[in-house]
Amino acid sequence: MSTARGLTEPQVLAVGRGLLTELARLHEAGGVSGAVGPATVLVNDDGAVRLVDGPADRAYASPEVLTGQPPTARSDLYSAGALLAHLFRGEPTLPPSVADLDPGVAWLLGPVLAADPATRPGSAAAMVAAVDQLAEQRHGADWRVAAGLAGAAGVAGAVPVLVLATGGGASAAGAAAGGAAGLGAGAVGTGGAGAGGAAGGAASVAGTGASGQVAAAGGVVTPQGGVLGGVAAPGAGTPAAAGGASASGAAGTGQGVAGGGVQAAGHTSHAVGGGISKGLAVKLGAAVAAGAVGVAGTAAAVILLTGGETKTVEVPATSDIYLAGASEEMEAQLSDPGTRPVSVDVDGAGTVSFPSVEGELSACSGCEPESPDGGNISFGSTGITAFNGIAGVTFADRTLFVVGVFVGDDQPTQPDDAVVDLSGADDETTQEPGLGEPFFIGDGETGDGEVQEVVVPEDATTLYVGFADAYGFYGTPGAYGDNEGSVDVEVSID
Repeated sequence: MSTARGLTEPQVLAVGRGLLTELARLHEAGGVSGAVGPATVLVNDDGAVRLVDGPADRAYASPEVLTGQPPTARSDLYSAGALLAHLFRGEPTLPPSVADLDPGVAWLLGPVLAADPATRPGSAAAMVAAVDQLAEQRHGADWRVAAGLAGAAGVAGAVPVLVLATGGGASAAGAAAGGAAGLGAGAVGTGGAGAGGAAGGAASVAGTGASGQVAAAGGVVTPQGGVLGGVAAPGAGTPAAAGGASASGAAGTGQGVAGGGVQAAGHTSHAVGGGISKGLAVKLGAAVAAGAVGVAGTAAAVILLTGGETKTVEVPATSDIYLAGASEEMEAQLSDPGTRPVSVDVDGAGTVSFPSVEGELSACSGCEPESPDGGNISFGSTGITAFNGIAGVTFADRTLFVVGVFVGDDQPTQPDDAVVDLSGADDETTQEPGLGEPFFIGDGETGDGEVQEVVVPEDATTLYVGFADAYGFYGTPGAYGDNEGSVDVEVSID
């Protein structure tokens, strides 16, 4: 039996068992993670799981944590249940739910996703037993034997593979520490990233020490067993930078491997392996060679299993794209400015897409509602001038369509006469805007129904989503106050 989009049920159960076992150990030692999610779970080819430090992902956070309460063991269980529901389904839901999942999976995860923490299971150990019960009933006593994840170990000269389940664009600093990471269930010894603290430049498997080495540039093993850009090969015993991950999963103080760590840099090659869900698309980082680690005298390629992070935001028709990053003084220069546009963090991302955009909008209280693609029922065309360092927008025969703009650490500085013509953008499968250049989102698809992709500018940190409006849709931005309606925009970040 397969899950909705790829991972087999035994594979997800194996990940769940490993994650819950790690949480049981952490909780029994008096600790709490508080950040269980795609960015903090490391899974190797045997299904062994390690937790590392990382930012808490609100999409997986429990209701009590979202209201400002400190994380507890039961909030960790909620986050683990939310992550596993994502894996079983192939995509996350907000809030996390088991309503559309198999009854057996709902029996397993429903209790930990209870809104009231007092009604959740009392321990991760109890959840481990529940996983075993469900898995053995469905797949037999030997279910774990067939639950290997990437299937890449032993490929390309017995190169071990470390699969990092991450939320996308996140640095794995501390995950591969000093050229070392724990591969296999407890398969680390002296100098490794497990048992006893931070690693310091060497990795080991099954307790056998090995000097830190790096893979040759471009050598990346794919989940299917193929190799992109050449076979990963040992370097000349090159030591990696210090710092790493402790046995409890807490990250050390290092800057990652070879100064900077393994990153999902965004502008990377991609491959999706058989059995890997679309909701967890495989990203092969361009910097992976610098982050590869020496294991037992061979090189280990590193695969980033990114969450293909997806989130849904509600964008009111009053969202003024020209207020992206605007100061109050700048906003005061507009007549009838709108509300601030909705922001999404895209730091480190390579592309964004909008698989679903739904809702109706109207440009005035008496105007006919139109789709997120905009229209010309009430107003014929768009011709808005630049403002706040953001370029103007023209569209020959549409108004009030959903747009986005990327902003970096500094406010964009598009000149006052900068204008972007979006008249043909609805038919473009790929857009490559610069910082401060609005781009067309509409309903997220071309006229032929193909999902459009937008390349994130290199220095972008934030995506803003909103609308370009003005009096009569011409001239200086404004006239947002009488706009009505909203759209729900699904943003997929890769």
